[in-house]
Amino acid sequence: MSHSVLIIDDQRDVREILALLLDKQGYQAATAGSGAEGLELAASQSFDVALVDWQMPDSDGVAVSRELLAAAQARHQSLAVWLMTGADVNLVNRQAQAAGCLGVFAKPLRVPELLAVLQAWFEHRAPA
Repeated sequence: MSHSVLIIDDQRDVREILALLLDKQGYQAATAGSGAEGLELAASQSFDVALVDWQMPDSDGVAVSRELLAAAQARHQSLAVWLMTGADVNLVNRQAQAAGCLGVFAKPLRVPELLAVLQAWFEHRAPA
């Protein structure tokens, strides 16, 4: 079974490259260029993971993450959310945890680290 990942980032190159890399690793990646687009996509299909840019022109990644998590909970679905940022990771991490996110990835993304975290998370949550 393939795991689905929603990538929400206003930078097209970031989301397209990340989606391509995740697809090559066997994940089903979908992308959205704004918080509103990501929330709309998440309302129409279920995702296992969301990677959300912390700062976008139209939205706050923390607020988008809260909405994603609340919507998933209302549908009795599990969703893991990580923020992505080029800002101070420690500052963003406190906000992320308060919103229910699992953590923060620094930009530029270190793909091996991202893949290792996702793999460990999927292995940990897999039924025994």
